[in-house]
Amino acid sequence: MKKISCLYNTIENAVSMQHTPLNYGITPNIRSSEKSDILQRKLSLLPMLIHIFGNPDLPFDALPVLLLPRLKKACPKHTFRFTDPNELDLPQAHEDFIAIDTVLGLKAVREISIDEIAANAMRATTHDFDLASYLLLVQKLRPHIHIRIIGIPMDINADTALPAITSLLKEDLPQK
Repeated sequence: MKKISCLYNTIENAVSMQHTPLNYGITPNIRSSEKSDILQRKLSLLPMLIHIFGNPDLPFDALPVLLLPRLKKACPKHTFRFTDPNELDLPQAHEDFIAIDTVLGLKAVREISIDEIAANAMRATTHDFDLASYLLLVQKLRPHIHIRIIGIPMDINADTALPAITSLLKEDLPQK
């Protein structure tokens, strides 16, 4: 993470610089929104940490874990980590949160929006603090962080799921 943080700071400094020897004294008129867009494009080229959720002991929930070696091979610039959703830390200010998980009721691999998660999250007690609650907390505490959940249907086969997942991972992060 330090390497990405350092690279992020370098990119942020490069984007925010108004006067460098390379621009021959000409100060470009870059609005802050343009800086943000430039920074977002640069960051989309950085390797991403992608959390893999699932239970290898339950066949209906094991596909993300089984796809882990194939995902690493298909997207070598990214880091895939098998993660227990109950042991997540809040993402850093410059990190996005990306996860792949099986989702009951899906017909095809697709991105699940945070609004869908909020609409379907049932919270009763602190004992019920789960992934949905965690994601809503991240959204509240760090609203600038992009949250992407790639949902995999429980009954899809690996050969169908893999190309759909890699296609979604190659899409740019949405702009906030």
